[in-house]
Amino acid sequence: MGVKPNFALAAVIAVLFFTDDVLESIFLIAVSATVLKFSPAAGKDILIYSIICIAAVFIKKYLPWRNFLGNLILISFSTILFYVFLFFREINSVIFFKEIFYNIAVSSLVFLVLSKIKFFSAPKGKFFKK
Repeated sequence: MGVKPNFALAAVIAVLFFTDDVLESIFLIAVSATVLKFSPAAGKDILIYSIICIAAVFIKKYLPWRNFLGNLILISFSTILFYVFLFFREINSVIFFKEIFYNIAVSSLVFLVLSKIKFFSAPKGKFFKK
């Protein structure tokens, strides 16, 4: 069993920092969950993924750090929660730590690419600095 980084979680968390609209964010999460597993009934993994992403929509507003650092903290926290709910026995494994590293790398890359594109700009919130 190898490392399977959660690219969808990493990308969605990074993109959330570029929108202030809650409905837009929830729509993005719903589309990504549907693309991940298109079936009549959502599995436990997709449900946990969606709940974690929706929680991230609200948590990101209260992170007192710059957007990039907030992204790193939020993707780490999200990956830990994902493992707590779905793969609790593997939390002490090397795979868990590698997945956190890969998720941070992917999320950072997505964040940096979006921040360099002139069309996107990270919004300034109550505690956010650009």
